[in-house]
Amino acid sequence: MKRPEPPEVPEEEDDPFRQLTPEECARFAASTKDLPKFGQLTTTDAELSEEERCQKPLQYRTTAEAIAAMKRRLADLRREKAEILDLLDDCTDKARERLLKMLEDVNTTIARTETRLDAHRFEQKRKK
Repeated sequence: MKRPEPPEVPEEEDDPFRQLTPEECARFAASTKDLPKFGQLTTTDAELSEEERCQKPLQYRTTAEAIAAMKRRLADLRREKAEILDLLDDCTDKARERLLKMLEDVNTTIARTETRLDAHRFEQKRKK
């Protein structure tokens, strides 16, 4: 008796649960530019959301690409941190609690991103 054929494994693009690529995150962020300001995403927003959803870092094609992405991400995060600090100057006590939590989250993300940038730089030096 002949064994049945194993089921076909779907192509990676057909898997709705696969992690998006950095390029797909950038395209998704660009597609939000016509939305109201509160609904617009940066590439950094899309990448961080995707990493949180999949519980693993995005995979960049090259070390140089990863370094550039981490530098961009740090610039965006530092800009966000500055905005939160500005809001803290003139906020109500109720809003202060929420803003301090947001600041803590941004600081944590900055620290993680700096660690990843250092790792990518180390990898790049090792390859030379």
